[in-house]
Parts: sequence; structure tokens; C-alpha cells
Amino acid sequence: MEGWAQAITLLKQGRVDATINDKLTYLDYQKTAKDSGIKIAAETTDKSLSALAFRKGSSSLAEAVNKALGELQTDGTLTRISQKYFDADVSK
Repeated sequence: MEGWAQAITLLKQGRVDATINDKLTYLDYQKTAKDSGIKIAAETTDKSLSALAFRKGSSSLAEAVNKALGELQTDGTLTRISQKYFDADVSK
């Protein structure tokens, strides 16, 4: 988070005009700071993907996690968690 904090400080000081960061960091910051002085000026259509690492040979664990994530997506739990913590659906 140090990079984000430094970027926002420079932005607020007027030392830079813009910063490039991921939207999740911005949403997390806005959820707590509610800083009307910064906003998203542009977004990319590129997706940001995340992954989980498992110990080699843990295929049954990986399958169980994939199944659980699928169920959480299907029943709307991931959307509700996203809304609770980020005020936006970041699960897609």
C-alpha cells in the first residue's frame, strides 16, 4: 500500500496530475476515506486476474476451492461481499 499512499500524496500536493493504479485499491481507499478530491479518469477494458497457488499434487484441494468459488459466485455471495467491502461488484 506504500505505493498507493505515495501516489495519492503526490496527487494531492499537485506534484503529479494522475496516477495509474488498480481499481480495487481505489475502491478500498474510497470505502474508508470517501475522498471526493480524487476520481477515476479512465479505465482499461483489460481484466485483472487473480490466482491461488496450491502445493503440487493438491488437485483435490484445488477442485474443492474451484467448486466453492463457483457456488459463491452462483448464489451471489461474492457480489454481496464485494458490495460490502468496496461498494461495487469486483467479483466479475
